[in-house]
Amino acid sequence: MIVVFGETLSRVEFPVAIELHSDKSNILATRIESIRPAARGFVIARLSDLVDREQYRDWRGAVVMMEETDLPPLESDEVREYELLGSKLTDASGRKLGQITEVTYTAADVVLSVQTVEGGKVLLPFNLQIIESFERVKGVLVLRLAEGFDLKKLSE
Repeated sequence: MIVVFGETLSRVEFPVAIELHSDKSNILATRIESIRPAARGFVIARLSDLVDREQYRDWRGAVVMMEETDLPPLESDEVREYELLGSKLTDASGRKLGQITEVTYTAADVVLSVQTVEGGKVLLPFNLQIIESFERVKGVLVLRLAEGFDLKKLSE
């Protein structure tokens, strides 16, 4: 099972089996019956095993996991989280910058934790302004960095 998010869920055929994983280590196997869009790319889902607001509140913010075979095909500019983990980072000239060690989801953006080649740690936003391409077979994320941008100066 893999983690999925609102934008991906909007293209899934319902009903679909999922697991919810709460921050309290609870797991609920259920089905999404339908969804509707909410703010900032989130969705509101109607689940087969939850019947009242209190039950939904208990699972608010839970991680949604589902079988990859139930997901729609990726668009040409999409990537799944597990494909990013462990991927190498380079700039457009091929210079090695580091490796992705974690993917974090915030209300504003997806953030990549990067272990730099110098051994430091850097957080980078995962957005189209800095991404040149993702070479899925090679596991390489190519960044489009501004002139003079240096990860060494940002690392811990």
